Amino acid sequence: MGSQGLTISLNGKKVGVASGENLLTALLANQFDVHYGCRAGACGACRLYDQNNGESILACQTQLVSSLSLTTQPVSTSIPFSLISKKRLDEASIELTLMGPSDESFGDRLRLSFDQEGLAEEFMALNAAGQALTLVLLKSQLSAADWLLALNLVPADRVFLQLQQGVRKGRLLYELRVDQGPWLVVLAAENIAYEKHWREVLANENCDLLACCTLSDESDNLAEQVVLKEAFSQVLSKTNSTDLNILYHGQKRSLQQWEDYLRPLRIRTHQLHFVR
Repeated sequence: MGSQGLTISLNGKKVGVASGENLLTALLANQFDVHYGCRAGACGACRLYDQNNGESILACQTQLVSSLSLTTQPVSTSIPFSLISKKRLDEASIELTLMGPSDESFGDRLRLSFDQEGLAEEFMALNAAGQALTLVLLKSQLSAADWLLALNLVPADRVFLQLQQGVRKGRLLYELRVDQGPWLVVLAAENIAYEKHWREVLANENCDLLACCTLSDESDNLAEQVVLKEAFSQVLSKTNSTDLNILYHGQKRSLQQWEDYLRPLRIRTHQLHFVR
């Protein structure tokens, strides 16, 4: 127990901690299963939810000053949505278009389950504002049983979504400060299904997408990624390093890893944008 008797509860598991500790550090030190990425508050991978008020917090940016009761899922009710269409993208991903009371658009996060009481996994909305909700389900994010349910969905079947209330929607591109400059998109291996969507959305914003590459999952070391080296060689032959915007859609490589990789290229981390 910490010196001031603070307690963290995450999904029902409780542990004592000391006041002043970083929340993410405390969770990891006590063997909690939590997602994290950049540790700089940029990627949002470590987002948790306060069960008392429903507000979200970033664990890596939170200093403990009082006891907390947290959950990995938003405090909300599940709402049924009907399947409009299903498209099998490849062996590991399925695109769903859904009808329901949603104002989510590209970049917004929401959770889907196959029954009202089931465990909900988080996915990113891919549709433009005002269009039917579109999601890509990844086999790697679902249990074997849920993946089978996804494969067997037919039009008019229902799924259940947890929507975040009181959150301004459709802000990802604004928060990334997407403009018409040159861009390089780097995808983690598990996010390869999103390449088409990033190409479309950047084209709609009249951005100059110079290259898009997918990292191998065999190594977390960016210096060992041949495809990344080739992508930077390609884009830096077309634009100045100071003008380039880089979008990284993934969680496994931290801000520090990227900073070490980009420094010899004379690219600053403010040119790098994380999307989890």
